[in-house]
Parts: sequence; structure tokens; C-alpha cells
Amino acid sequence: MIVEIKPQILPDGLKQLEMWLSEKGAEFHPFSLSGRTGFVTTSKWNGDLDTLRQLPYVSNIIDCGTEHQLSSRKFKSDTTTVEIGDEIVFGANQTVLMSGPCAVESEEQVMRTAKFIKE
Repeated sequence: MIVEIKPQILPDGLKQLEMWLSEKGAEFHPFSLSGRTGFVTTSKWNGDLDTLRQLPYVSNIIDCGTEHQLSSRKFKSDTTTVEIGDEIVFGANQTVLMSGPCAVESEEQVMRTAKFIKE
């Protein structure tokens, strides 16, 4: 579960939220990502979601239903792209195949693999 906090939260409010989560048995880790801040929690806790939603410093609760919550589409629905130069784009609908020196044994291996993929 991801608990997003309001941007204007004061340090005391942050401590209160941390204490509340701890009292409910939640393991949590703070995050700050793309202008959003909050806590990523484990699913094992004894708290009540309605009570958590009503806390004055909580802006949103996202139940991702996955271990990898911050990379979940429920948390970040838009696709991330990274551009290198004018021609290389990672993400979007592009498939990028990369290999480093440790992944390539010979030029012949690369050519054989490329031919196989092309076919």
C-alpha cells in the first residue's frame, strides 16, 4: 500500500503518521518521487483504512496489490521514456536491446543472434 501525504505537512504531522503506522504494525519506507511523497507499506498491518484516510495529512491511499508498488501502473500510470541523443528512446512502445562487453563473447555470436532475431 502507498500512503501519499499532503505537501504542506509539518514535521510533527509526519512524526504522528510514522507513529500511527508503527503502532498498527506496519513496516514502511518513506519515498519522494515525481513530486509525490509518502510511505510505502507492507500489506501486514492492523490498521483501519478508513481511519488512515481521515488523518489530516494523508492525501491518498493506493492499494497496488503488488510487491513492486512504486513501479506499479496504479501508482504511476503514464509510461516513462528516456531519450539519448536524437535517435534512441527507451520506454514508450520501443524495444531496446542492449548488451555490454560481459554479455558478448564474439562478433560471430552477435551476428548469429541478430540473424536469428531477424528471422
